[in-house]
Amino acid sequence: FHYTHDDSVKLGAVINFLISKSTGDFIAIWDSDDFHSPYRIENQLTALITNDKDSCTLAEVLVYSYKHKEVLISNNRATGWEQTLLCKVGGFPVYENHQTKYDTPVLEYFVSNDKNHVLNNKELYCYTIYGNNVSSNSHIDSIYKTSSVTHKKYIELIKILDI
Repeated sequence: FHYTHDDSVKLGAVINFLISKSTGDFIAIWDSDDFHSPYRIENQLTALITNDKDSCTLAEVLVYSYKHKEVLISNNRATGWEQTLLCKVGGFPVYENHQTKYDTPVLEYFVSNDKNHVLNNKELYCYTIYGNNVSSNSHIDSIYKTSSVTHKKYIELIKILDI
């Protein structure tokens, strides 16, 4: 699809457009500036189906800071991380036309209606902090400050990815 930039159309509205064009039964939020395990979809879809839920998120994620050249483990979120959302198509609210925090109300809908399963498998997703993230610097700083130092194997993983 061709998208022409329009300042009035924010990221949430773009996601609504993309969802309206999808032909599958499930939607996975897939931030292009982050790293996803090749097993992310399979693991989350299995958890969603096994637990008879409409969505699945990850409780924790890996966090990579380009500035500090380190991999951390995020804080554990009881609702899971919005950017790891995998859900059935339909039956959920539209994304708000905002550039940031557009995805929180969608996840809150699934959680408040007991439709979300939170999976504990941080190795499926790595959030990257690179200095030009959509979220505010204070939000990014809080993610970094509330994350904990990781095991050496995660640092080796990032070296393999050559970033």
